[in-house]
Amino acid sequence: MLQRACGLTVGILAVSTALGFTARLCAGGEPVARPFKGSAQGYITAQIPPNGLFLEMSGQATSLGQFTREEYAFIGPDGSVVGTIVFTAANGDQLWVEIDGAFTSATDVEGLYTVTGGTGRFEGATGQASFHAFTPDFSYAEVTFDGTVSY
Repeated sequence: MLQRACGLTVGILAVSTALGFTARLCAGGEPVARPFKGSAQGYITAQIPPNGLFLEMSGQATSLGQFTREEYAFIGPDGSVVGTIVFTAANGDQLWVEIDGAFTSATDVEGLYTVTGGTGRFEGATGQASFHAFTPDFSYAEVTFDGTVSY
């Protein structure tokens, strides 16, 4: 009798691995927590009145590899920053994130990313990462983040 692991029979999984195909890792069919650490650089490419920004960035992260990202950020009158990000890995898989942060200076934002799902290997993903963003001129921006993502 063949056992199942992450929706694949173990026999097929062993053959796939022997042939060099990568397989999704699971612990008893449950999502596995993995590091989610990386950085990105890019630009604020649009302003959305009255207090929104659209950013396009690219970078590198664990669990994602090379990625691009599109971010909608909305700045509150108190300096709070909320929004959404869609990270897109090189193979097209997407990771969806909500932003909750605040300006800590005129050029720095710190806060928390909350993973809300995605597509491909990130379907049903969860997790969190702290982030630090910097924009010296409200045109160029860079961000670093560190946390975990489960999928």
